[in-house]
Amino acid sequence: MARVAPAAAGTPGVWEMTRLTGSGGGGSDGHDGAPLIEMRDVDAGYGGAPVLRRVSLALGGGSFTALIGPNGGGKSTLLRTASRMLRPSRGTVLLAGNDVRRMSQSGVARIVGFVPQSPQTDLEFTVEDVVLMGRYPHLSGMQRPGPRDLAAAEEAMRATAVLDLRHRRLAELSGGEAQRALIARCLAQKPRLLLLDEPTSHLDLAYQVEIMALLKRLNATDGLSILAVLHDLNLATQFFSHFLLISGGRIVSEGGADDVLSPGLLGEAYGADIDVLHDAAGGVIRVLARPPREPRAATHGGDTHDG
Repeated sequence: MARVAPAAAGTPGVWEMTRLTGSGGGGSDGHDGAPLIEMRDVDAGYGGAPVLRRVSLALGGGSFTALIGPNGGGKSTLLRTASRMLRPSRGTVLLAGNDVRRMSQSGVARIVGFVPQSPQTDLEFTVEDVVLMGRYPHLSGMQRPGPRDLAAAEEAMRATAVLDLRHRRLAELSGGEAQRALIARCLAQKPRLLLLDEPTSHLDLAYQVEIMALLKRLNATDGLSILAVLHDLNLATQFFSHFLLISGGRIVSEGGADDVLSPGLLGEAYGADIDVLHDAAGGVIRVLARPPREPRAATHGGDTHDG
């Protein structure tokens, strides 16, 4: 596992290209051995203010990775840039070896599914309607969903345990049920990589564990690559074995829990005194933070764009 020291000042952090594999990151899963997603020397931000700075990374098939870091560090911006929702001001983003600037939106959606932070769940559409929206990359013009699309939607609803809710309106569902329905919408796209921005936010403990167990199962049984932004480090350590730590627009470290979840790295990134507890075998089981040493300076990303 690679450990990357904080980079000199230079969408987060200067990070030498790393091929992530298996439960760590993923080898190649694109055409001709290309990584599933690759970012080369990428800057990205909002209104001319940079959030990501010269980020380079590669993520392949089978990856199951938690993207962690303080508010405003660039986590959401990285996902938006990776999914072509945000155009980088510098550098290149590749999906399965293809430059996203030359790809159609439907072409991007066949590779990447994106569940945003705090998605709209007060919709009057039924669960089945919402999940069928995920089939748009496979339809053309005004084409209506056909038997293959209905079968894909049913498969996605079954995988996320919302099939029995298919005729319920999304607005009627609990938070956990609505989140599962939105994940089903992405699965109906048949993507190879799922990006999730704080998928457990605003959920109680039981629903948080339910969503994380679902993602773990989709990765283990279907080979779906997962990159998820998480604020709860203890929840992350319960399910993930591979981490990207991002702070100040830079990826500070990448690797397993022992590489990334160290008091020094976390303390520097979060601006707090950190204790990391281990079990008898040396595995990380809990991360504790004491009050910050001093108020953290505002970042370019801020709460408006990055959590």
